[in-house]
Amino acid sequence: MTTPVLRAADVAHGPERTFAMFTDHIGAWWPLATHGLFGTQGTVGFEDGRLVERSLRGDECVWAEATTWEPPHRLVLQWHPGRGTDEASEVEVRFIATETGTRVEIEHRSWERFGVDAAQRRSSYAGPSAWGFVLDHFAHLAEPSPGAREGLADLATAYDAFFAEAEAGGFFAPSDGGWDAAQTIAHVALNDIAMAAVARDLINRGEPAFENQTCQDHAVLDALVARCGTFEELVAFARAQSRNALDLSGRLNEEQLAAPVPCHLTHDGDVVLDRPMPWGQIAIVTQAARHLPAHVEQLTKLRFFGSWSDEPDDEWLPESAVGQSCAICQGQDVAWLHPLAADKVGFRAFGQGYTLPTFWTLCRQCEDLYDDRDDEALLALMQQPDDADDELSRSSLAAFRAADLGARPFQA
Repeated sequence: MTTPVLRAADVAHGPERTFAMFTDHIGAWWPLATHGLFGTQGTVGFEDGRLVERSLRGDECVWAEATTWEPPHRLVLQWHPGRGTDEASEVEVRFIATETGTRVEIEHRSWERFGVDAAQRRSSYAGPSAWGFVLDHFAHLAEPSPGAREGLADLATAYDAFFAEAEAGGFFAPSDGGWDAAQTIAHVALNDIAMAAVARDLINRGEPAFENQTCQDHAVLDALVARCGTFEELVAFARAQSRNALDLSGRLNEEQLAAPVPCHLTHDGDVVLDRPMPWGQIAIVTQAARHLPAHVEQLTKLRFFGSWSDEPDDEWLPESAVGQSCAICQGQDVAWLHPLAADKVGFRAFGQGYTLPTFWTLCRQCEDLYDDRDDEALLALMQQPDDADDELSRSSLAAFRAADLGARPFQA
């Protein structure tokens, strides 16, 4: 029997968190630059019990299948990166609680499956650049650099807003030839993969460069959407890439965050940036303040009008007053239609978020009061007899005025 390869690392977290970091966040710590088939321009993660590496353009390589998955204690893999399943060895990862955290032990075994080649196969996993090197990268994720902490909180909030919008669903097809919701989410996922590649190059002292042309390629976007199969799986894949991007930014120190990285960025075919930029400015500040909020707005407009336009698509507006009621007094004598701007329909009341519909309809009486800006009279009509607090009514009426794109009379 050929001796198993044994390596270990200690981290200052409990087994539950350590197991999750090892599995859910593997794309953020695995050294793809030296231990991947596609280099830094890709990602790796567990998908339906398989450990899969993917390139930015969608190429796939299955590394392993999980035969035992016992969080937070144990993980067993049939290991065959770059080879077929008939050439698999076995890797067991154990998570053992200690007084200071968790000891992660890797045992790589079953070399006898390879017969006379057993010793040669084992040697490739026993040297200084093998499992010990890989575990050093995992330990580095478990003890991230403090350099990016403040900015990462804003970035995490921006991701939360984006995925909340994505998971809300109910999107229309774009009416202007732009990306649909699935393509938008695929773009954000691919952009995160490209940014993660830069972070890996900075960590490994490579030669990082950032471009976003591949992330905007319709064929690449459509291929990712098709591979994921369902909208829910696409969102889950995008979430995994956002975790990788956040974690990798957290591994960068202040010097790496300040390092100038050549950037070549385009938008709608036009070059918008073509010079080196401090990487933290691109990956954290711009991502949180501009890139993700822009795609939140894009998804919001696709939900309401299926368009980037500030004007509503008439296809989604009622053609007659039949079946409509007044948004103010609930009367049936509706005469006017008010389309609303999709980017202005959100408002807050009682500390909660609310969203107006895509249009309001008003009766003649309420339309006159609205034109006269007699909001107190309108609020009196909106209130229910037992409703003592009119905060919601006031906030929704204010949002209606802000979002109103103008009155259109219904045909008699």
